[in-house]
Amino acid sequence: MSAPRRWAPRIRLAVIGLHAALVTLSLYWATTVIGIAMALLLLLPLPGLVAGRLRTYGWAAMLVAIYAAFWAAEWWMPGVPPMVLVIAAVSVLDFCAIALYARIARREALPQASS
Repeated sequence: MSAPRRWAPRIRLAVIGLHAALVTLSLYWATTVIGIAMALLLLLPLPGLVAGRLRTYGWAAMLVAIYAAFWAAEWWMPGVPPMVLVIAAVSVLDFCAIALYARIARREALPQASS
């Protein structure tokens, strides 16, 4: 019998990459001190995301959801550059990957029932 495929480590790598991209793009787009502070706020969960702490994934999902809503609302305004759509897409994908990792990691941590 083959070993079960573990998805959590792969999803965690996607989360780290997407979150780093969101921080980088937010810093790139920031033009005010408040914008820079908002972008730097995204650095808070990064050590816990890298370490794979499920508690960090829980509150990071709530934090990134705010950013996803903000960027999606910003994109909806008329006359914004296409770069805002890229940042909005990355933030939504980051939120989805964080939520998916938390769900899959919990499921994979459960002991498998023997038949």
